[in-house]
Amino acid sequence: AGYLTVHGDASEDDMLLNAGIHRAARLLSLLPKAADNLYVILTARELHPDILIVSRAEEDHDEKRLRRAGAQRVIAPYRVGGMKIAEGLIRPY
Repeated sequence: AGYLTVHGDASEDDMLLNAGIHRAARLLSLLPKAADNLYVILTARELHPDILIVSRAEEDHDEKRLRRAGAQRVIAPYRVGGMKIAEGLIRPY
């Protein structure tokens, strides 16, 4: 599709540096496990303190931890999906 990609473990300093974290304005950490996202956030925050970080959370308690680690935005896909489903039931039109 013409996108530049770097394949590797985003929790490793070298991978984030190879991906150009120092030039990046934003970082998305959307890994399935909160612990993995947490590690990526901590690593990214150490390398680029001013980067905007958006992450994914599975559980409510994960959201608090990810924010404390340095994510400015945390998205809980199951909560968002559940709210959309409930909204569809309440307001079907």
